[in-house]
Amino acid sequence: MASFRKWRLFSLFDIALGLGVLGVATTRIGAGLAPERWLAFLITLMAGGAILYAILLAFTALVFWGPGVLFTWVFDGVFQMARYPLGLYPGGCDSY
Repeated sequence: MASFRKWRLFSLFDIALGLGVLGVATTRIGAGLAPERWLAFLITLMAGGAILYAILLAFTALVFWGPGVLFTWVFDGVFQMARYPLGLYPGGCDSY
């Protein structure tokens, strides 16, 4: 109950937009996707969502041990960093 206490209506728009992008992408592939690939996609999507939810819930619980530190900000910084291409970050990325 504590994790669903706060939600935003605009998050539903984000979900609808993501489903729209997914629909356009699958129609532009040209070849239809096999049902086992759809199943694998849905399983990995749900697993990723569950892992993300568990990490956020754990960071939120860490606030009780360090009230001055907002651990979710740290996670948000790392999560936002993943939006940019790998070549943008200097050093350590040359092996890719």
